[in-house]
Amino acid sequence: FVTTLGVVVLGFLFYLPWYPSFSSQAGGILPHLMMPTRFIHFLVMFLVLLLPLCVWLIDVVRRGWQKGELKKLLVIGFGVPIGLLVFSWLLAIVVGWSQYRLDPILFEGLMRALGVADISSGLNALLISRFTGSWTALFLGFMIAAATLILLRSIPRGEKVTSEIETIRPFILFLILIGALLVIAPEFVYLKDQFMLRMNTIFKFYFAAWILWGLGAAYALYAIWQRRGRIWNMAKVIVVIPLCLGLVYPILSTWTKTSGFQPPFEPTLDGTVYISTQNPDDYEAIQWVSNNLDDGIIAEAIGGSYTYYGRISVHTPLTTVLGWPGHESQWRGGAKEQGSREHDIRTIYMTRDWSQTKDLLEKYEIDYIMVGGLERSLYNPVFEAKFDRFTELIYENDQVRIYQFRSDT
Repeated sequence: FVTTLGVVVLGFLFYLPWYPSFSSQAGGILPHLMMPTRFIHFLVMFLVLLLPLCVWLIDVVRRGWQKGELKKLLVIGFGVPIGLLVFSWLLAIVVGWSQYRLDPILFEGLMRALGVADISSGLNALLISRFTGSWTALFLGFMIAAATLILLRSIPRGEKVTSEIETIRPFILFLILIGALLVIAPEFVYLKDQFMLRMNTIFKFYFAAWILWGLGAAYALYAIWQRRGRIWNMAKVIVVIPLCLGLVYPILSTWTKTSGFQPPFEPTLDGTVYISTQNPDDYEAIQWVSNNLDDGIIAEAIGGSYTYYGRISVHTPLTTVLGWPGHESQWRGGAKEQGSREHDIRTIYMTRDWSQTKDLLEKYEIDYIMVGGLERSLYNPVFEAKFDRFTELIYENDQVRIYQFRSDT
C-alpha cells in the first residue's frame, strides 16, 4: 500500500505540467446492458491461462478449507457480478433519463438501434440476455471469490511470516484478482469513446489482464508441476494441452507469412520494399525525398485509415497536412481539429484558380506538392498546369512529380 501510494503521488507530481493540456476521447462511463460475452468466446481468449490458474486456485482453496468459508465463497462469487449488474442498471437509468430529457428523439433512435420498440420490451430483452448468457461473469465472480478467500487466509494474524510460499502467494493472488476485475468490468460498463461501443474498453482491459494472468499462470503451472500422484499427472496433461495448441500458431503463422520461407522479396527488415514492386515510381520518389529533402510540409492525397494513403509522410522526414482522417479522429476524440483540411487539400489539387491555391498553400505552410498516381485517381482531374507555371518542379519520373512552393512566387 505504501509503495502504491508513493508511486501514485510521485507519478502525479512528475506529470503535473502535462495534465492541464491533456485531452482524451474517453468521456465517462456508460452501462453495457445486453449481449454479455459468450463463455465459449471467453475461453477461446483466455483458456491457456485460465486452466493453470483455476487448477491452482481450487487446490489451494481445498487444502486450506475451513468451516464457514462456503458462505464467503457464495457471497463473493454471486455478489460481485450481481453488484456490478445493479450498478450498470442504475447507471443506465441515470444516463437514459438525462438523455431523454435532453433529446427525446435521439433517445428513441437509440432504442431502435438496440432493436427494441419501447422501454418495456427493452427491459424484457435485457433480462433474457443477462439471465441466459452471464456465465462469463459468474465464472469470473467465483474466480475473484476463490482468490479473495485465499488472500484473506494469507493475512498474518500476529505471527511472523516465514514461509516463502506465504510471502509470494499474496502477490500472485493480486495478479489474479486485478486481471479478473479488468475482464469482468466490460461485462457491465465501458468507457465512452467515439465508437460508443465497449470494443476499445475490452481491447485495453483484456490486454492488461493477459499480462497479469500470464504472470500468475506461470507461477501456477510451476506450483502444479511440483505435485505428485496420478490425479496430478492427469492435471498436468490437461493444463499443458491448450498451451501446446497455442504454440501451433507461431509456427504456422511464420510459415504462412513467409510463404513457406520463400518471401516475394529477399529477406529484409525494410518495410518499404513492397512499394518497390507494387508502386516503383512512388518508391523512387520516396527514396529521393529521403535523401534530398530534410524538412518541410508536403501536400499529398488524403484517404482511409490503414491504407496506402499518407505514403510520403510515413516513409520520409516530411510531414503532411492531414494523414488518415478516421484514425486522427479516433485518437483525438473527434474531427474538430481537422477543420476543413481534407476539403482544402482537394481544392489545392483540383482548382484552376492559382490565387486560391496559393492562399491554401500559405495557410498550411506547405513547401512541396506531391502529384502521383494516387493523387490523380483521387482528385480527378488534377489541374497541374498551375503548378507547372507558379511552382518549381524539383523531381520527376514516369508517374510522379514533386513541386516546390515558395510563398514569394
